[in-house]
Amino acid sequence: MSDRPPGDDRDEPLADLAADIEERQKRKSTPVDDASREVDVGDVDIDELWADLLHEDSGELVVSAPREAGRDDRDVRTIPKATCHGCPHVGDPPTLHCTH
Repeated sequence: MSDRPPGDDRDEPLADLAADIEERQKRKSTPVDDASREVDVGDVDIDELWADLLHEDSGELVVSAPREAGRDDRDVRTIPKATCHGCPHVGDPPTLHCTH
């Protein structure tokens, strides 16, 4: 029979959704063993790995912003906010100014 209490009316709004959820909860779940697998990558030279990682980040922040057409001959570029907030030269709040 049904696990629903007597008088439970399935003609109400979202009744189909409630029935689907009840059905999913009753199903047996299967373990997800194939989500990842172990692969042999050989020997890893830890010193070489760290050297590669440290060499990759030169510490310089490179920003490329498009030029904007202005009324005069000034070179005006708008830098995205996300770039400035990640920059080591941005001043502390509340002023948030460039110290470069």
